[in-house]
Formats: sequence, C-alpha cells, structure tokens
Amino acid sequence: MAKTDVAVKAPSTTALALVSSLEQDAGAGLEHMDKDDFALPFLRLLASNSPEVSDVEGARPGMFYNSVTGQLHDGKEGITVVPVAYQRVYVEWAPRGSGTGGPASIHPANNVSLLSILCDLDIMIQDVTAVDYHILIPDKNKGSFRPLS
Repeated sequence: MAKTDVAVKAPSTTALALVSSLEQDAGAGLEHMDKDDFALPFLRLLASNSPEVSDVEGARPGMFYNSVTGQLHDGKEGITVVPVAYQRVYVEWAPRGSGTGGPASIHPANNVSLLSILCDLDIMIQDVTAVDYHILIPDKNKGSFRPLS
C-alpha cells in the first residue's frame, strides 16, 4: 500500500446485532409482576381525617406513611429526605371510597385542551398539584433504604 492510500474499513453490524439480541429478551423476568409491583410510593403526612389513621394499625395524626410499603415514621422524630425533582400536574381522583385511593390519572399542567375536555366530562380533577420527588434517607438503626416520591 502506498503512503497516500487510505484503508477502507468494511461496515460493522456488531452494534445492530447486539440491539437485536437485546430486543428478543425484552420483558424477560417480568412475567409474574403486576400493577402493584410498579406502584409509585407516596409519603403522606397523616392528619386526623386521613383514612390510614383508622385503617392502619399504629397510625396516628402527625406520622408519615409510605403508601406502598405501609411503613410508618414518627412525625416527632422526623425523617430525612433528599429533593430529587419537581413537577406541576393536574391530578384526576376517583371519588373517595371508590377506586384505589390513589390518583386515577395524572396530566401535565400545561395541557389546556385536555383539561377542558376533562372538565366537560365532569371528571373530578384537583387543581394544579406540586409533585415533589424525594429519596428517603433511612435511619441507620431502623432498616433498609427505601426510595420514595
């Protein structure tokens, strides 16, 4: 090869083959999971009229309650959280006593056309809601790490 010749490399399909092999395994290992396994945990500050106060053993007003794990945290001792993200949304709720007790749907706060349709259908919607996502830092004497939002 002369000093001015340029070597031309044949195209490689290695990356495409790797992506293709990953696609055939998509969802593997998730066969036995359902909606409860993907539930978003909410950290609730309990008030005297919170349903958890009468439904959850040991729950009292002023405590924090993890909606997925059912774990209670003493409000007087406090908890440590790290803010991770913030989002403004419209939350659609089912009437109290029906549904799961969680949001029926969450809509972007900037979607004006969707909000007008939902209002026309008389679907219960809460005003703009500030959603703060946090990580709960565990008390080293009380157990394992549990991410919360």
